[in-house]
Amino acid sequence: MRMRMLLVLALALVAAGALAQGATKVYKWTDKDGRVHYSQTPPPEGEAKEMNVRSAPPTPVAKPESEEAKPDPEAERKAGFKRNCDAARANLAQFQQPGQLMTPKPDGTMTPVSDAERQAGVAQAQKDIAYYCTPETGG
Repeated sequence: MRMRMLLVLALALVAAGALAQGATKVYKWTDKDGRVHYSQTPPPEGEAKEMNVRSAPPTPVAKPESEEAKPDPEAERKAGFKRNCDAARANLAQFQQPGQLMTPKPDGTMTPVSDAERQAGVAQAQKDIAYYCTPETGG
């Protein structure tokens, strides 16, 4: 029984401390011109009504982003090179496949790719592969 009383008393003290910590004294008074004022200090002269006002809970401080959450510029650069490498290899394979290649015109009709256009496409794809597909970029 005594232990229970001590526990109740301890909880009551903790609760009272929490309530007192959240309350702020505010004074309310009316000046000679009839304007109502509120402040944390009583007026220099005259009567004021003391009010207990609960203060707002503290605003949580934003935590800085962890280093893991920040994008790694080098990793992003390598990923871009890898995407471009894959696209260049796909382009080269497309230009080197046997048979007639067709390309769309603006009006939606298809037109054959000439041998000169095919050779230019192969040369450009090889140039892109040499640039984007390197061991340091994972290509």
